[in-house]
Amino acid sequence: MITNLTIRNFQVHKKLSIDFDPHITCIVGATDKGKSSIIRAIKWACTNRPSPDQFIRNGTEFVSVELTVDDNTIKRKKSKKENCYIINSEKEFKAIRTDVPEEISTLLNVSAVNFQSQHDSPFWLSIAPGEVSRQLNGVINLDRIDNLMSSASSEVRKKKTEIQIIDDRIAEKRLEIKKYEQVDALNTQLKNIEIQNNNRKSLIQKSILLKKLIDNYFELSDTINKTQDMVSEAKGLTDRIKSFNELNISLTTIKALVKYTKTLEADANISVPSIKIIDELMSKYNSLKSKNKLLETIISIYNDSVQNKKSVSREFKIIDEEYKSLLKERCPLCGK
Repeated sequence: MITNLTIRNFQVHKKLSIDFDPHITCIVGATDKGKSSIIRAIKWACTNRPSPDQFIRNGTEFVSVELTVDDNTIKRKKSKKENCYIINSEKEFKAIRTDVPEEISTLLNVSAVNFQSQHDSPFWLSIAPGEVSRQLNGVINLDRIDNLMSSASSEVRKKKTEIQIIDDRIAEKRLEIKKYEQVDALNTQLKNIEIQNNNRKSLIQKSILLKKLIDNYFELSDTINKTQDMVSEAKGLTDRIKSFNELNISLTTIKALVKYTKTLEADANISVPSIKIIDELMSKYNSLKSKNKLLETIISIYNDSVQNKKSVSREFKIIDEEYKSLLKERCPLCGK
């Protein structure tokens, strides 16, 4: 209950303090002496309406209304620097627009329905039943139920909207999932393709190796054929070398005879025939001796080539068998 009112610089009142009776307080005075201003001051402090700028007394810089309610002092003040509520001269609350801070509203427990001016229509008799019901609900706090129901209905609508959005998204995701139903089958096919691709790569590598071996085989075959030709020629040379070896023996014997003949010639001063023919034979012998060394080298190369051919033939046979086992009945590359 409001027990005291103190106003400063409010319209015609520079300073006014009133103690209210616990039951009824009557304010009596001449016209334009500020009776309605007292009601407006209380209403402004309780509802924060209307704007306080029209209430500031001329020549002053602020306006304030102070109410004592149940041993608590509530002060509403407005100036160029301040616009606030103050509880017990300690706790300050900003007055934003036309809203009343919740702490102030709870202490006062007063709203616009509690005020009746002299020019207002008879209380609740001239307004619509719905408005009467709304104001009555406000008096006995039934408006909290209305506000709660309104808030609950708003929240339900919001949640229904959210649920609908979620349902739509779920439906979209289900449609997207249907697009990927064949992913498992495709994944299995992909794995099979990867296995076949790896097999194909392995076959290609082995085919390349096989081609190299085949090329080496043919190259060695050409070398062996050439070596065989050289061996054939070498055999003829061998026969000739044998003949020349025999000639060499004869030549050695002849040289000994010539030497012996020269000794005899020196002793007997007897001229002997020229040995030019013997020198030519010696030169041919030396040439055949060089060719004989070359032939031995060729024969050694031939023997090595024969061994290499046998080794390559064995390796070629192993790879050919492995290649045929991989190919089986159908080529993995062309499918034939």
